[in-house]
Amino acid sequence: MIGSYLSTEHRDSPADGCPVAALATDMARTGAGDEARRVYTEGVADFADWLATGDQDGMTRLCTMLGALVLSRATKGSPLSEEILTTAREALTATD
Repeated sequence: MIGSYLSTEHRDSPADGCPVAALATDMARTGAGDEARRVYTEGVADFADWLATGDQDGMTRLCTMLGALVLSRATKGSPLSEEILTTAREALTATD
């Protein structure tokens, strides 16, 4: 799942990709009492819980994945974009 999420294909297809990443900046602009924000917040928490493993906290994994995806999209077309995806993917799949 991590490999697919942090792939160039996912980076290059935001319309078909993760709604959590796609809607993050829009949700930041909504009011705290907004129903869409409430549903989004619950979805983020559920996604983090789903990502949790015995080794890593799900919220840490979610933040790393989302941050890497958003930054790689913002830097698309530069070598940095691929470096961001690769670095995050390696960090999340490394075994101690």
